[in-house]
Amino acid sequence: MSKPLSYLGQFIAYFLLMAFVGYFATAPAYTHLASDTAVIKVSFAHAGKIIGECREISETQRKRLPPGARVPMECPRERSNITIEFDLDGETVLSRVLEPTGLSRDGTAYMYESFIVPAGTHRLAMRMRDDVRTKGFDHEKETQVELASGRMLVVDFIPERGGFVLIR
Repeated sequence: MSKPLSYLGQFIAYFLLMAFVGYFATAPAYTHLASDTAVIKVSFAHAGKIIGECREISETQRKRLPPGARVPMECPRERSNITIEFDLDGETVLSRVLEPTGLSRDGTAYMYESFIVPAGTHRLAMRMRDDVRTKGFDHEKETQVELASGRMLVVDFIPERGGFVLIR
């Protein structure tokens, strides 16, 4: 086969490859959200309260323990489940019980949920219980938010900042 035909074949092959890549780099058009919608994301990591109270270990019980484990108090490790509820415009859109992680159920519980909602003004109500010894909810927040088209609102839980935090 002659060199000019070989070069022509390579040129055609490269051109077809570039045309293929170029087409799929620009088309079909991808739209993340419809033009009249917004996104609400509920995302946090939180450890519930420890279940139970510490108790004092008697002197006879301590003597039965190995020398390195003779502590005056015994405290439980297991943490409470976290119950979360999220209302949007008076309708409950999320109701979940999150279990703590870890072999001893002593770790953090994780939450991630995303909602596509119509853009505009919405009434949000968030409730969380992180202690099984209490009735009702330990943390509550109700607010009205304005969501612009194509924008995102993140709902986080930061105890040091008063509980539920809205990040735009």
